[in-house]
Amino acid sequence: MGTLIDLTGRKIGRLTVLKRVGSDKNKKALWLCRCECGNEKVICSNTLLRKNKTLSCGCLAKEILINRNTTHNLTKESRRLYKIWANMKSRCYNPKSNSFKYYGQRGIYICREWKDDFSNFYNWAINNGYESDLTIERIDVNDIYAFGKNTRDFNHGMNCHDMC
Repeated sequence: MGTLIDLTGRKIGRLTVLKRVGSDKNKKALWLCRCECGNEKVICSNTLLRKNKTLSCGCLAKEILINRNTTHNLTKESRRLYKIWANMKSRCYNPKSNSFKYYGQRGIYICREWKDDFSNFYNWAINNGYESDLTIERIDVNDIYAFGKNTRDFNHGMNCHDMC
């Protein structure tokens, strides 16, 4: 059996080791730790000493999961609107996009307010009744994507009908 390393006072990730509180059934030292979020948790020395094994009480994993489901500080629910915006930009500005020839190559572009700042596009869509079953349509298909000028929300079914 190896020598016990006193972890008291040591900071590991978000955890600060407070004191030893006994041993587990395998005779591994158990330590009471306080997380930066304020929670206390008893953790085995093995998991504390292994690199990246235990870095918090569990709050870090939750934060990482939330961040993976967040784009531009938007939740997964709003990600669809972000994809609409990103695809709109790709059609207008990316020559490698399959749709570029129908948009950017024809001179269709996005107004500066939307192109340079997703939050402007997002706020416009939300304030104009955007819902998850809607997307964005240009009223005049030969004109630009423009804030309050040539754009409206519309039903996906209508879009397919208009394109056929």
